[in-house]
Amino acid sequence: MAAGEAGPDKPDGYPQETIDDARSSLYGNMGNLYYSLDSLNLALDYFAKAGEIFEQHNWKSSSAVLWYNMGEISLETGDFGKARQYYEKSLNYGLAAGDSLWIATPKLGIGTVYMKQGKTTKALEYLQQADEYFSKHQDQEYTDRIATLDVMGQALSAQKRQLKSIIGAGVLIILLLATLVVILLRERRLRKEKEAADAVINEAISELVPKHIEATLSEEEQEEQQSTGQKKIVIVEDEKSILSDRETDILPLIAQGLTSQQIADRLFLSLPTIKWYRRRLLMKFDAKNTAEMLSKAREAGML
Repeated sequence: MAAGEAGPDKPDGYPQETIDDARSSLYGNMGNLYYSLDSLNLALDYFAKAGEIFEQHNWKSSSAVLWYNMGEISLETGDFGKARQYYEKSLNYGLAAGDSLWIATPKLGIGTVYMKQGKTTKALEYLQQADEYFSKHQDQEYTDRIATLDVMGQALSAQKRQLKSIIGAGVLIILLLATLVVILLRERRLRKEKEAADAVINEAISELVPKHIEATLSEEEQEEQQSTGQKKIVIVEDEKSILSDRETDILPLIAQGLTSQQIADRLFLSLPTIKWYRRRLLMKFDAKNTAEMLSKAREAGML
């Protein structure tokens, strides 16, 4: 006898909805059987067949339960993408049915998926929404609330670990940047030191070389030079000393009252280099001390 046809016990036959209900129940039981045998893919196949019947008849609450169970199976197998997809379908059916339990329960599932994916902020968002319902129905759904609080605790612990990692990485970056700045400043100081050392050496060499210039000779001296064939050379005293570029930089800083160390820091030079230039300035101005040197520099219009 074909399903739905009239028979001794049912003269008018069975309505299609009743037949589909029985068929979906069979598919569900087959899914449960394969699930118990750890044949999870087959279990999902039979559950999906039951889901097609639920959708045909717009059985929203039954669909919410079915897709939630499929989400649980996918979560168990580690397929988080599928699990979230199934939980979201369950949530949509729960919203359409206006069934608060099957709004909260899928949110617990979605929150669990996000927690396992390391997305703790999203996880806590869904878990807190689920707990709002379970906390008001503890007499009926206390096990679900316990599960929700357990996952929330795991998410909060993971969030703290992530925060510590972020802070640690931030501190490390700051230390690396600080080290880089120190290296760059040291390199700049060394470059300035080299330039200053080169300038000092050049100045010292130039002062060691005597300057000879040929004197302007009288007519008698020129005739004598031509007759003897000897060239007369006259050594002339150097002109008044002129400040070098570096001394020009340092003199105003001395006038401002800066110490040698402060000047060294300002110009990125070493302390011995600054002291050497101070001694040279005293010699060039023929001064016994800094006060006298500054007084002569002002008289000369150099300050």
